Amino acid sequence: MRISYRGSSRNTVIVLRENLQRERVLTVAKKRLTTAQHTRRLFLGAAAGLVAVTATEPFWGSSSAAADFQKGAASRSGLADLDLPEFSLTSYSHQVKKYTTAWGTTVDDWYPAFLAAHADLARHGGGRLIVPAGRYHISGHVVFDVPAVSVHLNKDSHVELVGDPDVFYGAPIGFYGNAKPGEPIENRIQRDFAALLGPGSVGYPANQLHRYPHENGAAMSYIKTAVMDGIHVPHVPGKGITAQFGCNHIIMRNCTIGTTFTGDVERNYSGQASLVAQGGWSFDRRPPESPLFTDVVIENNTIEGETVRGIHASFCNDVRVIGNKLAPSWGAGLLVKAANSAIVSENLFQRPCQGFPSTTGSPYAEYVPQPGIPEDAMFFISVKDSTLKSNILEGHSHRHGVFSGEAKPAYQLPAGVIYARKNKLSRGKDTIFGGTPEWDTD
Repeated sequence: MRISYRGSSRNTVIVLRENLQRERVLTVAKKRLTTAQHTRRLFLGAAAGLVAVTATEPFWGSSSAAADFQKGAASRSGLADLDLPEFSLTSYSHQVKKYTTAWGTTVDDWYPAFLAAHADLARHGGGRLIVPAGRYHISGHVVFDVPAVSVHLNKDSHVELVGDPDVFYGAPIGFYGNAKPGEPIENRIQRDFAALLGPGSVGYPANQLHRYPHENGAAMSYIKTAVMDGIHVPHVPGKGITAQFGCNHIIMRNCTIGTTFTGDVERNYSGQASLVAQGGWSFDRRPPESPLFTDVVIENNTIEGETVRGIHASFCNDVRVIGNKLAPSWGAGLLVKAANSAIVSENLFQRPCQGFPSTTGSPYAEYVPQPGIPEDAMFFISVKDSTLKSNILEGHSHRHGVFSGEAKPAYQLPAGVIYARKNKLSRGKDTIFGGTPEWDTD
């Protein structure tokens, strides 16, 4: 639309035109989506704006909604402002049944209620599920498999798995794109968006962790944009939260991970850590067939209590581990492996490598070849471009403070020089910096 006023300058015309365009944009931004308009594309577009965090600006861009999300304000409230199909778990209380656990306790089972809620979400192509304050025992692993979904664990809500173990689904709450036991990986489908948002909690009975080997607090796979923000996992057998395979963008922020089971079954399982992000398509589609297309942000999380290992990120394009606080761990505090770039900044590693392998040695056998030798506090393996800045490493139980090297066989990328600046790193049993290539430190 052309705007002109007699006697106005060309600059005034341009400013007025820009103002009208800005007002038009704001009008569109404030327009609420109706349930009838709710489609896979609309929900994805609305939700994706909330996860374009400024911490990932180089590869996701930025927006005002993104800035709010980074501050931790919009992860729930922003989604709540959208007029999308919303369901409350307590609306399905009539589905609740009695269930007796393997250890003899009878509880109210909310698993059928979750299934009924998922059926409604599926009919609408997605939406959000609110879990109000309360304790929700479930006899089965709840799986969300819809184009776009957000699950909100309200304050003082706790979802606890008390049914039989299932290493395939492997979490009380999971978000997966067409994951079915026994089916080939080619049948997987990437879903658009999934978010699990706190401040509520999810996990397992504290005294029954041994019954669920290798299971996780919350898990996602084959989700284009996977978000876990502000959730609490007080007790978990293996990984606290994990996003593994088939994800383009992963965000783990503001989460708190408590005690993980530290028995031999978890100690000697190479992928166990409190926070785990693994890119690529799957174990079956990794290099050279699988490109490094996954970008990861692990930010402002707290790991507390006894834990197997801290943070694991592998087979990713860009990894950012920023502002996390890690409790003392049995093994390494951090592993970054097979990545194009990694920024590790402003993290606190409190005394990693407090334990030793009891039977099979370190899971990273090419670097720690025999039992009894402590792991390194931090690993950078086959990472092309790395920055280690303003981190604090405490304790002396680790072998090297930080170790760099190439995986064998090499996964797509050679190990590059790691730039270490302004860190306070404690010396381990051997050195602060170990491995090759050489370090660039101040």
